[in-house]
Amino acid sequence: MVKNEFNSPVTIDFVPEHSVCAWCGEPAVYELTAIGGKFHNMGAFFCYPCGEEFFKAVTHAYDLEVLFATKKKQSVNVAPGEEPAEVPRD
Repeated sequence: MVKNEFNSPVTIDFVPEHSVCAWCGEPAVYELTAIGGKFHNMGAFFCYPCGEEFFKAVTHAYDLEVLFATKKKQSVNVAPGEEPAEVPRD
């Protein structure tokens, strides 16, 4: 997943006045859009609580993509008969 200049997989934009949250119908405070990955260009208007949930979901998906890409890269670089190195976990 691509990240923007703020090192985030999500862009944050203003919403038109009187916009409502796509998930709960409460007043929206920002528009969030995922950048890259399987959620590329998915986004909507969100209130604060729903926006936090959207951000966590996209960030978690990004973290999983990085983990799987790292594991795949390591398994490609393993010589026959060798065990792949473990990926450090946070």
